Amino acid sequence: MEMEAVSGAALVALASAVFFTLLARGWQVLVQSLSGNGYFADFMTTEAAQRFRDQLTATSRRQSILLSSALVFMLAFAATYLLAPDRFSGHAATWQLVTTLAVLSGSVAYALYRVTSNFLCLRRLSYLRDAHRAIGHGLQKMAGNLNRVFHEVRCGDGVIDNVLAGVHGVYAIYVIARKAGKRNKVRLRGDRLQFAPGQFQTGIADYLLKSERLARKLRKALKHDLRVRTVIAVPGWDIEEQANENCLVVNERNLVMLGGWKDREDYLMNEDVELLHELLSVRAL
Repeated sequence: MEMEAVSGAALVALASAVFFTLLARGWQVLVQSLSGNGYFADFMTTEAAQRFRDQLTATSRRQSILLSSALVFMLAFAATYLLAPDRFSGHAATWQLVTTLAVLSGSVAYALYRVTSNFLCLRRLSYLRDAHRAIGHGLQKMAGNLNRVFHEVRCGDGVIDNVLAGVHGVYAIYVIARKAGKRNKVRLRGDRLQFAPGQFQTGIADYLLKSERLARKLRKALKHDLRVRTVIAVPGWDIEEQANENCLVVNERNLVMLGGWKDREDYLMNEDVELLHELLSVRAL
């Protein structure tokens, strides 16, 4: 009797939770498809850390659906078990009860896994969003006098986090967001960027390649030579050493160093800068 009541109530509750999940997810997809890009999409520019904002929103929605489904399951289970405890008596064999409870246990375990993984993902995305926003807002302070900052610039199959274009040249700024510990020192030696030396390091070749790819696209549009300088931003870290003429490493506090890293050969005419701004506003090169 007790086993049958628990098993039957759990089956009804699981079915209710699954139905609610499918209904909620379907409603979200429908709303997103009908909303489009908004009324003023042509007059809005992409903000700093936009892709992480979007990922954070999508993950938060999934987490809300999971938690809401768990609440539906508990309410349906309590209502079915308490209000109709005799409904399932004498209608199920032992193997059916065991199978139902096994399916229930697997479903609960999977739901807990998804909730935990989404929670960890939300924490990671929150840090990435804040790190990219810090760099993006710092770059906005350098705007003006024909200098403009563009975020989330798509180039080929990759994305450049930020591009600063002005009369002094073009800079591609990439953000590496890693939480700093007690030893928040970073070094650039050759083509390797070393965080808290000896703990983690990464190469800069891919960033240089992306900058060169962007330079080729812009040179084709301007019809004359152009260089895109590579800048790597490491928010929260102190720059201990730089030993590479092709790359500048900065943090959120010393972005102003970009203003001093220029060469007269990189200077652009005003009409060239305006054309670059028009191209980068499209954000797909």
